[in-house]
Amino acid sequence: MNKLFELKGYLAKYYTKYSNLVDKLIKFAVAMLAFTFINQNIGFFEILSNPVMTVLLSLICMMLPAPMTVVLVTITTLIQLLTLSIGATIVAGVLFVVMYGFYLRYAPGRAFIILLVPAAFMLNVPLAIPIALGLLGTPICILPVSMGTIVYYLIDYVKANSTLLESVGKTELKEQIITYAQEILVNREMWCNMIAFAICLGMIYVSRIVSPDVSSYTGEFIDSHRNSRVAPPLPFTKEYVFWNGEGKRQV
Repeated sequence: MNKLFELKGYLAKYYTKYSNLVDKLIKFAVAMLAFTFINQNIGFFEILSNPVMTVLLSLICMMLPAPMTVVLVTITTLIQLLTLSIGATIVAGVLFVVMYGFYLRYAPGRAFIILLVPAAFMLNVPLAIPIALGLLGTPICILPVSMGTIVYYLIDYVKANSTLLESVGKTELKEQIITYAQEILVNREMWCNMIAFAICLGMIYVSRIVSPDVSSYTGEFIDSHRNSRVAPPLPFTKEYVFWNGEGKRQV
């Protein structure tokens, strides 16, 4: 946890100084990762899969609010799916509507989390998101993390079974819908990861609120030691030393 507190202090320091530039760069980077993930896995529509189009869409997203970026990424995903299978597009569309209904009701303002989770899977660091949100967010962030996990497995299944979906696409629409919905909703790996992410985020959040001064302090982390004045010496009875530019502060 010491390293995490140290990293949080560094990030907060530089973000405060360059917040406007950082915000736009983050929007561009997140959008770029999202569109790249879509194109690499379900890039069936050649125009949208063009790298120039990917950069152009990311630049547009850089100027848009986060919810509009999510909408644009969703539309792009549905167009790519429509090229392969109408049934898969319908199932994905219904799932997106349900998820965004929960998002608007319970987690507005956290749109980028939905996009970051599939990107983290693509970079093979999916746990980075719940860890970061455990340090910076609240338990409600579990909802958009779960949504992002569903989106990842929705797209990953299409990538792995594109030939099957294409052949099913030549049969009745009802069979397409049933096949795709069943494979997505009974995916044990997806549900296990959602539970693991929720537990990870929750544990880090609890450890954070146990010592709120430590998690909210933005100075440079220097050292930590067990607080021997507290009995019994539980794991969270530690004191942390930070440098705030003027002198040391112990919390």
